[in-house]
Amino acid sequence: MKTRFKDQFYHVFMKVMGTTTVDENWSMNSIAEWDSLKHIQLIAELEDELNIQFDYEDIVTMNSIAKIDEVLCKYEVF
Repeated sequence: MKTRFKDQFYHVFMKVMGTTTVDENWSMNSIAEWDSLKHIQLIAELEDELNIQFDYEDIVTMNSIAKIDEVLCKYEVF
């Protein structure tokens, strides 16, 4: 995890997905809780929590913990 806001990101992720842990290798394909609705909720919560607004192109690529980390770095959330 590259971002300085790892704890905030993980907190939001666990809240939205209803999990108690986060694995940096997780993706939408690896956990059942991460469906399309939860994905939109996750994006909205991250935008609120970190006070940023993602581009559509980034939203569709944010399908794993690693990709979300990349995007957060792009938005200089570190």
